[in-house]
Amino acid sequence: MLVALLIVPAGGAATASPKASTAADAASRPAAALETASQAAASIRPAADLSRFQPGHIISDAIFFDSNAMSEGVIQWFLESQVPRCEPGYTCLRDWYDTSRAVPADAMCAAYPGGARERASTIIYKVAKACGINPQVILATLQKEQGLVTHVWPSDWRYTAAMGQGCPDTAACDARYYGFFNQVYGAAWQLKRYANPPGTSQYFTWYAPGKTWNVRFHPDASCGSSPVYVQNQATSDLYYYTPYQPNAASLRAGSGTGDSCSSYGNRNFFRYFTDWFGDPAIDVFGAILGTWTANGGAGGLMGRPMAPEACDWNPGTTNCSQTFANGTIVWSPAGGSQYIAGAINSVWTSMRSTFGVPLSGESCQWTGAVNCTQRFANGTIVWTPQRGVIYMLGAINATWQQAQGVVGLPIGPESCVWTGEVSCVQEFERGGIVWGPNSGAQYIGAGLYAYWKEAARGTVGLPIGSEVCSWTGDANCVQEFQRGALVWSAVGGLRYMGAGIHAYWKESARNVVGLPIGNESCVWTGDANCVQEFQRGALVWSAVGGLRYLGAGIHAFWKESARSVVGLPTSNETCVWGTGANCVQQFQRGAIVWSAAYGLHYVAGAIHAAWTAASPPIGVPVGDEQCVWSGDVRCVQKFETGSVTWRPATGPIVTRP
Repeated sequence: MLVALLIVPAGGAATASPKASTAADAASRPAAALETASQAAASIRPAADLSRFQPGHIISDAIFFDSNAMSEGVIQWFLESQVPRCEPGYTCLRDWYDTSRAVPADAMCAAYPGGARERASTIIYKVAKACGINPQVILATLQKEQGLVTHVWPSDWRYTAAMGQGCPDTAACDARYYGFFNQVYGAAWQLKRYANPPGTSQYFTWYAPGKTWNVRFHPDASCGSSPVYVQNQATSDLYYYTPYQPNAASLRAGSGTGDSCSSYGNRNFFRYFTDWFGDPAIDVFGAILGTWTANGGAGGLMGRPMAPEACDWNPGTTNCSQTFANGTIVWSPAGGSQYIAGAINSVWTSMRSTFGVPLSGESCQWTGAVNCTQRFANGTIVWTPQRGVIYMLGAINATWQQAQGVVGLPIGPESCVWTGEVSCVQEFERGGIVWGPNSGAQYIGAGLYAYWKEAARGTVGLPIGSEVCSWTGDANCVQEFQRGALVWSAVGGLRYMGAGIHAYWKESARNVVGLPIGNESCVWTGDANCVQEFQRGALVWSAVGGLRYLGAGIHAFWKESARSVVGLPTSNETCVWGTGANCVQQFQRGAIVWSAAYGLHYVAGAIHAAWTAASPPIGVPVGDEQCVWSGDVRCVQKFETGSVTWRPATGPIVTRP
């Protein structure tokens, strides 16, 4: 390592000359413990782009102090992945154990509970948590100081001085820091001390962030220096620990050796960290930092930052976003700071301009209908294990927000037709949502939707209103469409009504005829007409009579006995409910009459004309028309106070007793 000043955690201070990790520092350490910069570099696959090394911003504060970046189990897995096999006779870091001591809390670190025979991964994890240092920082330091992470034949000395803590350039290592635990804890403690936390003296003032400092390239002063504006505390800490920046030759060398003025400590820290964990210099700020930290930081839901925050301050599109390994965090005035992760993030990323900014975080349900849902300015994205990611946009999304409890989760994408009857339809677990340019977006519940889709769409068109249900009396649900309605009832099942019959039923006849029990049936030859049966009658449209209703009794009689005689209705039923209660309905070729005294009878043709014109009236029919078609051809129908007799020669004649 090393440090410009060593502060001893147990109390007291020891000054030391600054020291760089250089290929030339071998003379101050036992030969078996040393490896040159090029040897250390060869132990991992080089991948870092060293042109991205920024001497004033080596690593961001958010990453450097993220103690949640790795769990204990992940640290152990990482160590095992770097050394699948250790050389016989040696103990690699993946298998190293040490006894740690209990350390009380102070201004730098929380209390550390000691333990007998703790794994290296356990010590790294516990120290990181206690001192608020990213365990990835500890791992990269172990590698750049002693190559311990990847070494397959490490000597005991590498563990004795694992982090280079207390090992100045101009003197032997301080024995008080010998041992793996002492090295890891002491280094983490020291990195926190450099910030002069409350309760400590303001000793560390050189390399302080926010100022420009002349940083040397090498312990040899003749190698020169250059001004570096130190942007943050984490970079300041690294310069206190190893107070040299790599020169151009060091950076050009990549994983190798530069020139006689090259130093490698901070270069290798950046390189190892980048190779293993990603670019350490990407900052996370403000509200996005708060969301990232709240969700576990680099070791949590979102993972490491992959790109700097990018903002769009144009009117109407104000937002900032940052890409992480497992998703995106977006800040906007409308939604605040929200994360987008996993499959939902993949869809959002590809259709960002379509969805707009997130208005809420991801909301997941893990029992029953498992799903995750996230709302955006212009739509909603839903994930389910059965169907993956499906989204809703625009008006359909707005309607779904109100109708989710009715229709459930989406089961397919929106499907649109842009010619003829323009419409968009999206199917859900228990129905569908349909949009039309004139009708807007309306939902259709499960039963009505299936019937509409399979049998009635061509007849009734698109929905123009929501389903309205009544669960008292005759349970029913009615939904209006462009050209009619769909009706479900317990008595009639699923039925459709065309525009004319529906409008008449809704405005004039519902209380009379009740709910439909059949679909509309039309005849377009001869006397064009449409008939639809209901609980208590029928509605009939005809070219000769317009729209008429038939009550239950008259309809049954007309349907079974009189239709061919009297034809189509030309008026509605007219009833008298006092003495001599009766109902009369006029048809093309006669009338049907019901009376309390004599029941249902039709009056047709010429007899109907005479009966209608009789003055004074002769009352309601007491029987059906009786005809004789041989000999004295005649038809006679009796009424309450008279009768009408028809003969070919005389026509109808009214007679009274």
